[in-house]
Amino acid sequence: MEQGDQRALKTIQDMLGGVFNASASLMLARHRVPGAADAVFQYRNTILKRIDHSQYLRVLEELKPESVGVLLGYMEEGSRHHCIEAAEFLDEMSWEPKNPETDRSFHLMLMLTEQWQRLGALGDKAAETMGDVLLGVAYRHQELSEEKILETLERFNTPGSRQVLIKVLEFGDVTLRGKVAWSLEYLKAKEAVPKLLAALDLDLAEKKSFCSSGTKEIISALGALGDSRAVTSLIKILTDTDWFERGEAAYSLGRLRDERALEPLIQLLRNRSDRSLQDYAARGLGELGNSGAVRTLLDFLEECYDYQCETVIYALGKIGDRRAAHSVLKWLVKELGPHKEKPESWREQRSWQDLHPLLGVLGKVVFQSAMNGKPSIELLTENTAITSNILHLFAEKPDVQVENFWDGTYFNTKFDFSEGREMAHKELLARGNPKYDEKGYLDEDAWTATKMDND
Repeated sequence: MEQGDQRALKTIQDMLGGVFNASASLMLARHRVPGAADAVFQYRNTILKRIDHSQYLRVLEELKPESVGVLLGYMEEGSRHHCIEAAEFLDEMSWEPKNPETDRSFHLMLMLTEQWQRLGALGDKAAETMGDVLLGVAYRHQELSEEKILETLERFNTPGSRQVLIKVLEFGDVTLRGKVAWSLEYLKAKEAVPKLLAALDLDLAEKKSFCSSGTKEIISALGALGDSRAVTSLIKILTDTDWFERGEAAYSLGRLRDERALEPLIQLLRNRSDRSLQDYAARGLGELGNSGAVRTLLDFLEECYDYQCETVIYALGKIGDRRAAHSVLKWLVKELGPHKEKPESWREQRSWQDLHPLLGVLGKVVFQSAMNGKPSIELLTENTAITSNILHLFAEKPDVQVENFWDGTYFNTKFDFSEGREMAHKELLARGNPKYDEKGYLDEDAWTATKMDND
């Protein structure tokens, strides 16, 4: 810088520290003193106390193109105190490069100013910039939200943007891999399965030294994408990692609907050492839809805890094997009655909303051939002796009060079943008020047909 320019810049800096009005700032800007744009930005807080925002923008406009270069520099260095303000000034100056689709600085400006919709219109080159930001290759901005970037890439949903996500999955850290796996599941990106399997192996290896937080999401994605190449890895997880991953693997194996998963899931259901995993195993068997699991599920229904029974009922409903109707019916009748004068806890009282979908499951296992794809929840209205008898039980179900104890205090909880009684009465009236079936809910031939074979 020439000696005269140095004196001029010193004069600018002295003025910035003292009285700085709009006329003086514009005059100095027009002299094009080297370093003026940098000084104007560094002292912006002082300047903006003396001139308004629009006048300050005029100064930056006068200093173009030097001010653009200065603002880009501050924006890209990633300084917490400068980058967002620099991006906002560039945006307010309506700066746009000749090729916005390929200009990475322009992409970064849009990200820092949260113009995600505008960024999404720029195509796959913008997606590549976002991927590099996630990986820290291009910029390392703490202010940028990983979730917002991933949401934008999901909205792109092009082959190019999915490849960017797969690249981030491959090279990202353990937490980022889990977030990307969720995005790939949402996009149904089946081309990601090989990299998801590689990421799963990497996560499991890293868990030996520290806890990985993305494994569960990767397992979920593999189940949702429905690729049988994941079966072997997921079966291994059933016995080779912690509780969360084992449970998610059981459910994902069911979603893959591969017969190789049947026996491992049955063994997990029979394992009494961890009751919570049995719940996941039952869910997985329901998703698998293989009738080979029916006997094991029915055996488990006889011994499971209350909270597990519903999962087993749903699983049997999904499988849709008519032989399960007898056991499902027995469980539902037990839930509805006989009525107790003083139930032991609120858990023994089921509302109409609780039982409505479960009655639908009963409809599926008994009337599978008549379903024609109808959602199971609607099958309560099937006019049969089984559902009519359950409606009779509900129509007579009284309101109850249960005494509870919590935190040193006794209190009463009232359960109002008036809505359920009204709905049951209306449904029975629509059926012609059928009488309660004293035979045991099924005629002898139908009862025999529902029993499991002894083999």
